[in-house]
Amino acid sequence: MKFTGSPRSLALPRDDIIMFITSLILIAIGLVALGVIIGRHLGELRVLNVESLPGAREKKVKQTIIADRMRRMGREKMVVWSSRLAPLAGALDHFGERMRKHIARLELSYEQAKRLALGSRGKRTAQIVGLLREAEELAHQDQFENAENKYIAVVTLDPKNVDAYEGLGNLYMKMKKFEEAREAFSFILKMRKADASVETSLGEVALAEGKPEVALPHFKRAVDRRPGNPKYLDFYIETALAIGSKKDAERGLSLMRATNPENQKIAEWQHRIEDTPDT
Repeated sequence: MKFTGSPRSLALPRDDIIMFITSLILIAIGLVALGVIIGRHLGELRVLNVESLPGAREKKVKQTIIADRMRRMGREKMVVWSSRLAPLAGALDHFGERMRKHIARLELSYEQAKRLALGSRGKRTAQIVGLLREAEELAHQDQFENAENKYIAVVTLDPKNVDAYEGLGNLYMKMKKFEEAREAFSFILKMRKADASVETSLGEVALAEGKPEVALPHFKRAVDRRPGNPKYLDFYIETALAIGSKKDAERGLSLMRATNPENQKIAEWQHRIEDTPDT
């Protein structure tokens, strides 16, 4: 077949060409806009499935949140402990730093943290009581490091547990770590300023270090707070006589006569006081 038409007759009208080009431009703009939208929400689109509906994913989401929390519990406990005790540390920065290092080393395991997070307050208290009992038993068996770990585990659960710090202080005394013992007992006084027992413990630390002159003020404060305690009075009288403080020895003996008149050391103390020169 021969083509008889003129080439010019195949040309599209100018208006049609303009409309065609305009349509292409609009389509291109639309594709670009769609690409931007998809790019911004690509993460959402990837997980958009039937399970993303609230009813279907609720259980899975809860499990994920709990699991993530469990993994963070050990570290979070250390942070909480540090923040709570920061105001109490005061001049005891060395002790606070030592305890933070211990807690970092003994960071709670996943399972321990899980039990802590999901347990009731009663269960948590029972856990602390159990740890304290275990620590005391280990200390009696001279398993000092294991006992220390138990006490520090209590601190991670309860940063203001006085029994744990007192246990640490007594443990360090047995280990002859007198500086650590003094810091542990002094730390308690930041929380309980009128604790006669802790004052006595600090006096015992000073005596163990060969410093009766440092011990006497501690025993004196203990007696001021608990004047009827024979143990505190015994330390008070003996230390006063050791440094030649006749006035303190006489005061202690007077309180002892009123508290425990049958104490067999009364006569001995009386003779020693009479032999002590006045100062």
